[in-house]
Amino acid sequence: AGGAAGAAGGSQPEPRKLQLFMQLQMPDLGRPGGVHGRSDEELASTGLGRRSAVLGTEGEDLGRFRSPCGMAVDRDNIYIADTLNHRIQVFERKSRKVRGLVGLPAKGDFGELQDPSGLCCAGDGRLAVVQYGLDRVLTIQ
Repeated sequence: AGGAAGAAGGSQPEPRKLQLFMQLQMPDLGRPGGVHGRSDEELASTGLGRRSAVLGTEGEDLGRFRSPCGMAVDRDNIYIADTLNHRIQVFERKSRKVRGLVGLPAKGDFGELQDPSGLCCAGDGRLAVVQYGLDRVLTIQ
């Protein structure tokens, strides 16, 4: 739509500037600080802005991650798809403290949570979960 307006001589909308919401802190891998070894200054030069928070480190305990691959945010919570730990961690949005884990319902033939990789919060309180290893999408109330 923007291209057609531009071709007809109309003005094109300004590109939106993305901002890094938070950094999921992962192992150093030999480079100092930042996202994948980039400093805050290097990040700012990419147009992503400065990071506003750091959440977690590498590991298996609560508050730690192994290949986090998805994040969703609602009014009160931050949900992290902790893919290789096969769980979804829940953090309080304001304090960034761990609240616990999202579990699958005991009733039904859902099995265990495996490889959660994508998350989406629906407006009605449900959480949609993409399970990469099982090729399925679940919704959890």
